[in-house]
Amino acid sequence: MKKYALLLVLLSCTLAAQGQVWHDATKMHVYGKAVEDTYAPFARFPADIDSLVRDGVRYLGRDAAGLYVQFRTDSPKPHAA
Repeated sequence: MKKYALLLVLLSCTLAAQGQVWHDATKMHVYGKAVEDTYAPFARFPADIDSLVRDGVRYLGRDAAGLYVQFRTDSPKPHAA
């Protein structure tokens, strides 16, 4: 039974994705960073300050909260994954 449920979920995802065009957000300009040159696309601080800040600040610098990309779409139902 579990095999059929998984197959149904995969089939539903495949059918839902038909006709959609996906864009990689890491290729877009990411707003909200302290600097542009970061060690990862959605990091907020540069890697070279890791040794200068305490653990809590380092943890929050790796959190993508507050970062965003801007785009336009003519889709009636935009999706994100």
